[in-house]
Amino acid sequence: VQSPVASAAQLTDLTRTFLGEQAEALAALSADDFRRFQEGLLARLRERDRNLNDRTSRLWLDLDLDVTTFDTRERIAAEVEGLDLAAVRAYLEQVRE
Repeated sequence: VQSPVASAAQLTDLTRTFLGEQAEALAALSADDFRRFQEGLLARLRERDRNLNDRTSRLWLDLDLDVTTFDTRERIAAEVEGLDLAAVRAYLEQVRE
């Protein structure tokens, strides 16, 4: 994170505040709501490209990232599908430390 106007200490404080707020929101999230959010994200990741521009943009992004298998969305979807609420909460706590 960078800012032309905020100091490193301010950015650190703001980041910690943000992560704390996200941890609170995640703590309040039910397993059913988590699953609904997860399913929505998976649906977006698995959407077919709407047009040639979308497809070429996606493929160029993979190429720019040196992913010559052109399967970034599928790989991300597989990882998202394997997540559960407890794992996401644990990860956020790890990031906060």
